[in-house]
Amino acid sequence: MHPGALPWLLLLSAAVASPDAAPASDKRHALGARGLDGGIEPFYDPTGDACAASAPDGHDLVPNPQHAAANRTRPCYFVYLGDVRSPRQIRQRGGFRPYGLGWESDELAYIIERHFVGGPLGHGLEDRPRWHSSDGRFRTAYVSVMRDRASAETVYSGRVAPAWMYEIRATPNMLDLVEWSNQCFALGGVPWHQVRRYRRNQAGAGWQFNNDYDVAVFDVPELQSRLHTTSIDRLRSDDYDDSFPRILVDGIADPDRAYRDGDLSRAAAQWVISRAHRHLTEPQFPFAWREYADDDAVPGSPLREDDDDEGQGSSPARGMSESHRFMLATALRDASLTVTAAMAVDDGIEIAMHRSWPERVERAGCAYWTSLDWDLEAGSRTARRDTSQGQGNLLECAGLYMKAREWLLKNFGDDGHSAMPDSPLLANETALLLNGSYGVLNCEDLLGRLVFYQATLNGGNAAPHVPRLTNNDDYCKSVVLEMRGQRNRKHAPHDKPTRPTPADVVFLGHFLWPDEARRQGGFLPPGQQAHKAQSGKKTPLASPWADYVLKASMTFGRAAKRAARLAAVETPGHSGIVYAVHASPNIVSLGSLAAVVGGVPWDQVMGWRRLPEDWERIAPRLDPSKRDELEQRFREALTAKSNHTFMTPNPDYDHKYNSFKTSVDVVQDMLDVDNDVVAFMNERGRHVGWSGSFPLFNATVVTGVESAAAKAEALVANPHPESEWAAMKEFVSNHRVAVASWVAVGALAMATGGLAGVGAGVADGLTVAGEGIIDGIASLFSTSSSASEMAGLMEESVQSTELEEAMSSRMSDVSQGLRNLIKGAHQA
Repeated sequence: MHPGALPWLLLLSAAVASPDAAPASDKRHALGARGLDGGIEPFYDPTGDACAASAPDGHDLVPNPQHAAANRTRPCYFVYLGDVRSPRQIRQRGGFRPYGLGWESDELAYIIERHFVGGPLGHGLEDRPRWHSSDGRFRTAYVSVMRDRASAETVYSGRVAPAWMYEIRATPNMLDLVEWSNQCFALGGVPWHQVRRYRRNQAGAGWQFNNDYDVAVFDVPELQSRLHTTSIDRLRSDDYDDSFPRILVDGIADPDRAYRDGDLSRAAAQWVISRAHRHLTEPQFPFAWREYADDDAVPGSPLREDDDDEGQGSSPARGMSESHRFMLATALRDASLTVTAAMAVDDGIEIAMHRSWPERVERAGCAYWTSLDWDLEAGSRTARRDTSQGQGNLLECAGLYMKAREWLLKNFGDDGHSAMPDSPLLANETALLLNGSYGVLNCEDLLGRLVFYQATLNGGNAAPHVPRLTNNDDYCKSVVLEMRGQRNRKHAPHDKPTRPTPADVVFLGHFLWPDEARRQGGFLPPGQQAHKAQSGKKTPLASPWADYVLKASMTFGRAAKRAARLAAVETPGHSGIVYAVHASPNIVSLGSLAAVVGGVPWDQVMGWRRLPEDWERIAPRLDPSKRDELEQRFREALTAKSNHTFMTPNPDYDHKYNSFKTSVDVVQDMLDVDNDVVAFMNERGRHVGWSGSFPLFNATVVTGVESAAAKAEALVANPHPESEWAAMKEFVSNHRVAVASWVAVGALAMATGGLAGVGAGVADGLTVAGEGIIDGIASLFSTSSSASEMAGLMEESVQSTELEEAMSSRMSDVSQGLRNLIKGAHQA
């Protein structure tokens, strides 16, 4: 037996019950045997359920028959998983691994409820800031599997239905919580040799037996009564397995202490080990993963002969050594990738990660990894004594990084790379640099990337050179200087970032439709801490402004992008909404973004526009340097729509907001005290109803699940009349460039007010004369300073301001951008 199977055997025989075999008369539990023709006898009745109607004799985890959920919690002996990846890809990875590099060392990864709420890739955690990791990356210690085939065929991660179905032998590490849907949670993952068979997710497709299925482990008769899911009930633990550490189920009362001391990861490891200590002498957790040589006989569906990554393009890791693949995976581990891109990187680059994470390294980077020798067989590493080749290794790594980045751009476009389209640095790295947080960065590595990137821009005519400096702070300062130097070389003098100017209108993207938002009273920040801060009292988590901030945009396009993605995650099948919100002093301009502190009352909403379902497909990329072309696009759109309103007006809008603009003069010191957010609202929140404590207004928040259910039952009023909706969809499709780039001028014109010229306030009329708007747009482009401002406001631009690039889709980055902006504004 492969040595990697030993820890799993420990887990899989982890029950304290009697070793009695399943009754021979129970067809579903009888031992299956492979026939001479390579076929497989049914392990259970294929017309029945993989979960036992009654547990085998001797099973000590049988739920109380009188319990209301007893029928739901029968232990399962097989579970199912649907996935877009083929058996060949899953086999190459050794099985289904928990998502996120370094999950073993992330205490948050072990909380079951966080995994359940977040979903496979963590998209559901946006409104749960207490479950956000310090670096913004989602990691989990669990892999979700389903109790029945039907659920697995329709429940999946990402936007594409699962192409393959997998039948998996259940084991005690698969946790079945009574009150939570049809999912079970495999602690530590699911190894490939635990997959019994697979088939395409198509009608009539036959099952294929997995030749790597470990019959010696999973089909031993005396273990049949022990290999099943573990039922856990938080309400009646006396009926279920009370040995499971409740800290993993219920969360933790003292998060700071638990995260620091590693309580959750230690509890998980101890539980796994203790339940099977009688069967193995050297248990371990996390588990070892078997390695398999690539086998063409295992099904896979590459689209091209030279591409074995499910048609996603040849990976830059092809042909690299295992240590180089690991190094490259480390360099890319923080990149903001879509589901498809992340899967391709996982399969193409990250193969070596399964055996190469002996400890967590906070400042892992290219220069660091290339200075080490890796003993992959032993799973250990030692520092090289000879560092004379360090410079070459650094540049080699920078080259690999850029090669991988180029591959992602080529295959996945705008969604396949970090928030910085024209820089080799990641968005979070830039934000840390701008904030002066050098201690968590490996700036020698960052400088190497920048220098190599500049060399590629110069056509490779000059050899890259990274200066030798004495300490990390000096490297970080050099990175900032080099970054600004590259920015200045790319932009004309009049395109330099400038201090934002007060705005009249901002755009808010959301999945809630107007009928829901009106009943809710408006929009509140997602952070639960917003309900706990009170004026004059200490608030432990007040300084991270993300808990109190709604993200808004200066362009319709950026807000539409956010609305489309929120709707895809929260209310699949129902399009998102972009709201035009009038400015008020509690809204702070951040260049192309705006931070709405506290929330938006419903009467501050000017109007709204529902997005076409295919907005993300038709959304354009804009280049504000082509001002003549953009002006022409505006003229065409405004002329076509001269006698209508682009956004449906809100009849509840209060014109008291007409005289307000966004804030740009926030005092930096206000952000450095415990109650900074309360002090901010005390000064600037009275116009939106601030009463001295959060929340801004009391509301019964409508969740994504509730919204989706209500829309499916047609219980939510359509945002627009059907006749108008059809016409507007056509208009948006025909003039998507102009629509995507609306800023304050476009909002004032096309929403609920009139426009006499640039800088005009909101008028009372609902119809706008097209020529007046055209004159306003034209004047915006008539001077270099205004044109530069317009360019900086267009989020979709190929060229972006340095501050804008520091922003990502995460709410925490908006609060960080608020700090950065205020610092930069007062230094200007």
